[in-house]
Amino acid sequence: MSLFGGRRGDASWQHSDGSTFPGDVDGEDYVAQLKRGVEVRRTRRRRLTRSYWALRILVIATGIAIAAISATSAPKWLLGLLGAIAAGAETVLTAANLQQRAVLHAFQADRVSRELRAFELGVPPYDVPNKMQILFSNVEALRDGASSHGLALEAENLPQLDARVQEQQ
Repeated sequence: MSLFGGRRGDASWQHSDGSTFPGDVDGEDYVAQLKRGVEVRRTRRRRLTRSYWALRILVIATGIAIAAISATSAPKWLLGLLGAIAAGAETVLTAANLQQRAVLHAFQADRVSRELRAFELGVPPYDVPNKMQILFSNVEALRDGASSHGLALEAENLPQLDARVQEQQ
């Protein structure tokens, strides 16, 4: 099962009314799976956003602490420890793309939610008899787009990660 319900691939079968629908679920189950997928995406967005801001605040707080402590006669190991914590948190922020991934999850949840609303209201393009097939095609296109954007975010970070690793060596 994928995040937005249904199965990936071209497996489809024909209903008694002649319409086709992929996978081994009926239309109501598919719509329910899509709704659950939207909620999963929204939950992930909230978690990623919280993680991003927790790490960002950690970097800011350790920077302030380093500035304040360096004015005193504190041991150098304490400054080093705080610097390492800040560097580690910043590396996680850069490597994990938390903020960009949160935006991507929110965007995809909103797009699928919009498709579901149009489907349930029966507005174009869902005002035809084969509306389930159209829903599936549109959601698959959104899924492919989400995969492409996710891969682009990962590829975007590779040069930054290589540079950080080389800096630390």
